[in-house]
Amino acid sequence: MVRNSDDIKDLTKASFSFIPSLRCNLECPFCMYAGSPDNNLTLDYDKTAKFIKTVDWEKVVGWGLYGGEPSIDTDLYQRFFELIPEKMSKFVITNGAWSTDIQKHVDFLQWCGGKFHVIISGTPDQSISK
Repeated sequence: MVRNSDDIKDLTKASFSFIPSLRCNLECPFCMYAGSPDNNLTLDYDKTAKFIKTVDWEKVVGWGLYGGEPSIDTDLYQRFFELIPEKMSKFVITNGAWSTDIQKHVDFLQWCGGKFHVIISGTPDQSISK
């Protein structure tokens, strides 16, 4: 998330995105990350925490998480969010296929804090299975 138009023009600033997990509730044949319900590969939390301590936050305009699918493991994703300064703009990238349960939708959207991106990709010829 960009804070203001000056941040867009300032090429010395960057946005970070991390993939805490490749576990996903879908098995999209076009997924470039090999995300699936069976992929339990996760980002090393301790190494990430060590790296994040080296970041010059004055040069960062936003920080995001995606995967896999953040909505199926919010506890894991929350741990990574807690590494980031509170005032930093944060976002989640999601496939939008969270649940058929309305309350789970509401809970996830509240967890995102109103900042999330729904990614819809593929073509009509590409199928998605749950």
